[in-house]
Amino acid sequence: MRRVVVAYLLRGEASERVNHLRRQYDPRTAAAIPAHVTLAGPVNTPAPLDDLIRALYSVAGRTAPLALRIGAVATFLPVSATTFLEVEPRASLTALHDLQVQELGWTETYPYHPHVTVTEYLDRFATEEAYRSLRGIEVEWLDYLDRITLLEKLPDGRWISVANAALNAGL
Repeated sequence: MRRVVVAYLLRGEASERVNHLRRQYDPRTAAAIPAHVTLAGPVNTPAPLDDLIRALYSVAGRTAPLALRIGAVATFLPVSATTFLEVEPRASLTALHDLQVQELGWTETYPYHPHVTVTEYLDRFATEEAYRSLRGIEVEWLDYLDRITLLEKLPDGRWISVANAALNAGL
């Protein structure tokens, strides 16, 4: 059984700034996985890697690139001790998520909410403190989602890139 996720790995200024915040507020999150927008998962799956990669390429071939806006600080408290940055366009990202989940045949526990995680390995008190502090930071970063990545979690908790697929519908 492998643990996998489909994500867009941030690049450029957005990546640098988000990773800076992650190192400052939750170094464990920063060390585990690069700044990203989750598009499907994470899930535990027995599926062969080739099948997962085929599904990644199938969705990428039917999806057009899109501009992203990373903004407001929010939290999933009390459900999860996570602080994050909102990502728009929510409807387009949700459609991409739904397509990827359908292609993979996955079921997910929580409703999809496009975001970039800043902290996730803190206790509730530290999460509340980070959230209060982060709300004072003006965030308005742009990025361009033009590829998706399949990542797999290693036994040491780090996530590695297994495959990348360029979005190319309509190109």
